[in-house]
Amino acid sequence: MISRRATLLALPFLILAVGCAKKATVVGKWKVDPQLVSSPPAGVKPDFMTGFASTFTYEFKDDKTFKGSMSEGTYTVDGTNVAITTTKLAGQDLPAQARAKPQMTGQLSEDGNTLTLNLPKSGILPASLSSVKMVRDKS
Repeated sequence: MISRRATLLALPFLILAVGCAKKATVVGKWKVDPQLVSSPPAGVKPDFMTGFASTFTYEFKDDKTFKGSMSEGTYTVDGTNVAITTTKLAGQDLPAQARAKPQMTGQLSEDGNTLTLNLPKSGILPASLSSVKMVRDKS
């Protein structure tokens, strides 16, 4: 009987604790995972990966905007799915048609420590570099 009462008394606190659990967020600064730079995918030269990593950084802000080293725009989050819409590239506004839908998507890990971005097929990047694992930039 005491065990049942204790369970019933503890249940609301357990529900409250689960409901108040902190959700993972994309907000913050991100960089290419150093492990990807040191061990690039097959067909990607280490020098290319080093250069790519130095220019592929993002800062996602609370107001649903982002700024990258060469781009800026907006983003949305649905659960762990992230959609990125670039509005400016190298300081130049993109045409409205190019801004009509997200150019890049990604997945945020449950713990919020990694973000895997699916790269658009541009013909510029090596075909084997279809996604990039990002980690939080704590520097």
